[in-house]
Amino acid sequence: MQIEVTITDADVNRALTQIGERVGNLQPALEDFGEYMLLQTRRYFDSEVSPGGQKWADISPAWKRQKQKEGRDRGIGKYTLAMRDGITYVARPRSLVVGSNRPYAARFQLGSKDGTQEARPFLGLTPEDRRELIAALSDHVGESI
Repeated sequence: MQIEVTITDADVNRALTQIGERVGNLQPALEDFGEYMLLQTRRYFDSEVSPGGQKWADISPAWKRQKQKEGRDRGIGKYTLAMRDGITYVARPRSLVVGSNRPYAARFQLGSKDGTQEARPFLGLTPEDRRELIAALSDHVGESI
């Protein structure tokens, strides 16, 4: 399952358009922002909160006991650390994709349709993230946007 998020923030789109008209290739700035988003996403896993600051739903008591028995009770979404440490990004001249190729990532982000797993969002942009993106783009062109 693929999840696609499109930024519709007016300030971000304006900044992207302005820079795109000046330099054409946004990839260096988008790579900087991609690195920033990797750190942010890991922070969400470490603090077990969504980008909006909502605490993730607890795991079931049975799953917690199993993780403890195996010595892998590192917290929610960190059974093997593959999700947390497997977040990656791909920056191109006009786009940035941040996410995971793990088959269970979409279920973790959105929850299950049958209600057996609650959503625990780990991808998304906060107002602070938007400011960081605009700052990265501004640094790239050497002027304020």
